[in-house]
Order: sequence, then C-alpha cells, then structure tokens
Amino acid sequence: MISHMWLEPESYKWMTERLVEAAEEQCGGRVVSVLEGGYQLDYLGQAVVHHLAAMAASR
Repeated sequence: MISHMWLEPESYKWMTERLVEAAEEQCGGRVVSVLEGGYQLDYLGQAVVHHLAAMAASR
C-alpha cells in the first residue's frame, strides 16, 4: 500500500493512462511528468516503471 490512499504500484499505470486520455482530449496529448519522490521506497521504483511504461505505450 502506498500512502493512505491504498494505491499499489500498478495504480500508477491506470492513473497515467487516464491522464494521457485526458491530455489527448484537452491539449493534443501533451503531458509533463515530474517525479516528486516518495515515502514508500519499496514501491517507488515499481510505480515509476508502471508510469513510464504507460507513457511510452501512449506514443
């Protein structure tokens, strides 16, 4: 679990896919991604991998 929102590393794939969908509709698919750090270091790397994979799949 990541934070008190009950997120799993795979949640970041789903959220990124939704973000990309919204960006396609609203701004020609432009997305800026900034990493903030993390509090659950055991999951952080996995979450980043899922996020970047979803970004790459959208291109």
